[in-house]
Order: sequence, then C-alpha cells, then structure tokens
Amino acid sequence: MIISSGYTDKGLIREINEDNWYVNEPSPTSKTFYAIVADGMGGHNAGEVASNIATTTISEYINNRYSDKLSYDELKGMLLKAVEEANTKIFAESLHSKERTGMGTTLVMCFVINNKVIVTHVGDSRVYIVRKNTIYKITKDHSLVAQLVEEGKITEKEALNHPQKNVITRALGTDTMVDIDMCEFDLYDGDYILLCTDGLSNMLTDEEILTTITESENVIISPKNLVDRANENGGNDNITAVVLKYADILNQDEKGMNEDE
Repeated sequence: MIISSGYTDKGLIREINEDNWYVNEPSPTSKTFYAIVADGMGGHNAGEVASNIATTTISEYINNRYSDKLSYDELKGMLLKAVEEANTKIFAESLHSKERTGMGTTLVMCFVINNKVIVTHVGDSRVYIVRKNTIYKITKDHSLVAQLVEEGKITEKEALNHPQKNVITRALGTDTMVDIDMCEFDLYDGDYILLCTDGLSNMLTDEEILTTITESENVIISPKNLVDRANENGGNDNITAVVLKYADILNQDEKGMNEDE
C-alpha cells in the first residue's frame, strides 16, 4: 500500500516557481505508482516551461504505454525512453525562442512496482529513503561540487558553501542527447521515499529531513512541513518535496488518500 503527498513553494527569494512535480493517480487495482520532481532553469520563466514539459511529457508517455505485460527490462527501457522524449521536446522548444535558449531542468522519478523502486535521475534533485529512523541518499548529484568532492579537490564541508554549488553537469533539454542514471532498490514496510529539489536539500541537513518526516503526524502533511522548515532556514530557492510511504497498514488519517493497494 502506498500513499503520497507533495508540496511546492517559490521560497523567500525567487519571484516565480520554476519547480514542477507530478504523482500519478493509480486505480484501486493498480500495482504501479510513480512520482516525478523537476527543477527548471533558464531566464524569462524558461525554467518553468522546461520543468513543465518534463513532467507532462514523461507522465503522458508512461500513461499511454505502460502495460502489466511489459517485462521488467522492457519497463526500464520505457522509462528511459520517456525521459529521452522529454529531453528532445525541451531542446526543440529552446530553439524556437531566443528567451528560452539554453533552458533545461533536473529530473528525479521513482517508479514503484510491487515492492521495488526504479529511480531515474538527471541533475541535482534528489531521492532519499527513510528506513527505521535512518536516512539514505539514493541519488548522486550531477553537479560541479559533487564532481570536485569525488576527485578529492574539495571536502564535503567545503562543498556546502562553494560559490559554484548550483552548477549542474547534466540536465534535460540542454543538448540533443542526455546521460540518464538509473538505479533500483527494494521497499520494506514503513519506508518513506522523498523526492526533492535542491531548494530543500540545500536548506536542510539530512538529520533535519529525517526528523521532519518521522515527526510529522502523517505523510500527507510531511512535504509541507519540509518546505516550511526550508523557508525557516532561508528559503533561498524554489522548494519542492514529494513524500511516498510504503506500508502494510496506514493510520486512519492516511487511509483512503491517494492509495495504491
């Protein structure tokens, strides 16, 4: 059984919100569930356009092509093609308008089938899993500072306040081709999955994310609690959080709200 909730806010500094998110609405008999978060970039509201194209294109692609007759490998191939289709559309749109030249977006998507999660990822938006009061970062940031840390040129502490910490090394829509990361993990009873933009992860420590999720009354309000806390810490960017809960039994406040059994 899965329940989800999402929340987005423009933050305290930015004038517009260039983030977008999507969660599908599964039928009572559906065995699948997926969520998408995208953080757009580009001037003149182009980032908002890019992230909207990403969430719309990917969700329509999946909804039109998914079948429970697909093999697991075919399913993963379909998810990759959905992201590639979004990349193509964003890049094409960027060529039609000078104001949209160079626009792009990050992407994280979690596709849940039975008790397995397939994560598709481009950029520095993140996926975390909270399991038994421990938080784990699932995705690896496609960013300059992450690359510098990996190469041993700066420390993780130095990366937190690095002047180029917002420079990403991969994005959807900035080129004709895109390099997409994909990974998988199993879900266990009581697990939470968080998809978020860097407006959240840059404002909250992993410990703050963990305590906010686990101390929220239920999963329905935890995304707003996360966003509110990020704003309390500065709100320097658009902030988006989508939280999924996987459980055998949900509490009464959560039952009947966006469930997949």
